[in-house]
Amino acid sequence: MLEEAYDDTTTGLDFFYSKVDETGCTVAGDGWSDAQHRPIQNTMLCANNLAVFHDSFDMTGLTKDAQTVAGKMMKAITEIGPEKVVCVITDSASNCKAAGEIIHEAHPHIFWVPCAAHCLDLMLEDIGKLDSAKYVINKVKEVIIFVKNKHTPLAIFNKHSKLKVLLPGETRFATEFLVLDRSIKVRRALKKMLADRKFEKWTKAGGKSRKDEVAEIAKLINADGFWVRVQELVDLTGPIVVVLRLADSSAPTTGKIYHECLKLQQHVEEKAEAMTSFKLGEKKQLKESVKSRCEMLHNPLHAAGYLLDPEFWDVPLKDVGRKVMDGFREVVRAMLDNTDLSAKAEEELVLFKRKEGPWGGMQLASAQANASKLPGSAWHQMYSMDTLLQKIAVRVLAQPTSACACERNWSAYEFIHSTRRNKLDPERAKKLVYVFTNRRILNRVRKPGFREEVVPWQREWEEDSEDEEETVMGGSSSEGETSEDA
Repeated sequence: MLEEAYDDTTTGLDFFYSKVDETGCTVAGDGWSDAQHRPIQNTMLCANNLAVFHDSFDMTGLTKDAQTVAGKMMKAITEIGPEKVVCVITDSASNCKAAGEIIHEAHPHIFWVPCAAHCLDLMLEDIGKLDSAKYVINKVKEVIIFVKNKHTPLAIFNKHSKLKVLLPGETRFATEFLVLDRSIKVRRALKKMLADRKFEKWTKAGGKSRKDEVAEIAKLINADGFWVRVQELVDLTGPIVVVLRLADSSAPTTGKIYHECLKLQQHVEEKAEAMTSFKLGEKKQLKESVKSRCEMLHNPLHAAGYLLDPEFWDVPLKDVGRKVMDGFREVVRAMLDNTDLSAKAEEELVLFKRKEGPWGGMQLASAQANASKLPGSAWHQMYSMDTLLQKIAVRVLAQPTSACACERNWSAYEFIHSTRRNKLDPERAKKLVYVFTNRRILNRVRKPGFREEVVPWQREWEEDSEDEEETVMGGSSSEGETSEDA
């Protein structure tokens, strides 16, 4: 029965693979440990806002060096067909980077791309390590832990607040700053908790240690100067969290990420100077760290995507900088592998940016109105023509910027290969996960009203929900699930 379901699922995915023939795909790889603590590396195929589970490997007894990681990913590339792969995405660990270089050497048209979500999470971790930020984060945690760990204060708080108090998750540093944002929103409810007669009665009923603890917590909650520092940190990191959410999905954001990183650096430059709670040395360290992480993230595909994304059609070539043009040329040379064709593609880019030649008479407003659609689909709808630039754009703009699809697939493994079902051998578990994960995709695309071309990203803080989990989880985040299942 499992073999029949496996074959039926594979047949159902023909629609995905047929589109990949034109757009290419990304091979995303990441590792984790199963219920028996065996190291598992899984590979996902991502393109056009979809992520398909392809394979997993039991890495028990294997050295996780560059050659081994590259070998496992090369297996997936060979099975799909190297000509259908645009890039591989992993985290930015040195062995993964070296594995990407091995793959690029074997197939020069396949780029290694560091996971954008991982790089942005490291950026937030760098900020959280600064003494001033660390102090604020730890003090807010003290308040939250006090409320959550004591039944009476929690019950009184819940009476005054529709929002839950949150604790950070273990796998993503971004959750630290989501907790800060939530703490600001519930501060009024925290004050009401302190003033509640039941809370006063509970405090008096305790011993000296309880009264001393309440006094410390009340001092923090009522300290306006402290909450100014919390707000400054939220204002600083909020846009970084937004970009992380943008990247933390299977959405094709290759055309967006360079622009977003530019804005982040400008934002941090401005905010750092205005922050009263950061010392001069910390401000310098902050700006250097953000710049360093953006440089770590930058990739030729991101540069090419920025130039080809319809949303940024109005950005003239003279303003994009040498690094972007060099990245575009590198992508064109790799994809076309012909000097004359590469020169022609660059000439077409000039015409595209000037809205001349095949693109003459097209309206910028129409291009930007299509910004919520898959950028590659927008090229088909708006620029229906046989040009080299279109072929390149359709392939580049169909790709995601992170390997988070692999992380979200861990939850499928945890569901199937749980501690109660821990005797499953890796091969059978892999097939069950293959059916479970890919059937969900098939069910989604078969629903009436499904619109593949609409990208579910947003560039602002999400609205708070009244029924949120009390711990902000990393890895298989709710926002990631939304992009795959909503």
